[in-house]
Amino acid sequence: MSPYNEGVVTDIIVKALERPGWNQARLARALDVRPQTVNKWVKGENRPPIERWSDLEQALELRQGTILDAVRGQLDVDALEAKPKGKARVDFNSRIARLSPEDQKYIDDLVERLLREHDG
Repeated sequence: MSPYNEGVVTDIIVKALERPGWNQARLARALDVRPQTVNKWVKGENRPPIERWSDLEQALELRQGTILDAVRGQLDVDALEAKPKGKARVDFNSRIARLSPEDQKYIDDLVERLLREHDG
């Protein structure tokens, strides 16, 4: 049995589709797939292939890596609230502010390293 929770991809799709203006048909159009395909994802009958996770995140306006983090158990899907991106960023920042100074420094250092690697 895999240590990863691949079923969480369905949970993310369902949660994202709860946002105002979103439905299965809109997601199908955004991904250029048949509505039946999205319906099977929502029902948990099939899962989007890994190769489409990035497209799915982009279509649903999720942060890149959200699905992988959730599958690895590093993200609580219930934390994905149906809020605009700006509000989600505020929620994230308020969570960061509650971290210990050591953890905040670790995150700051990690972000700096990632930015250097990306730019460099």
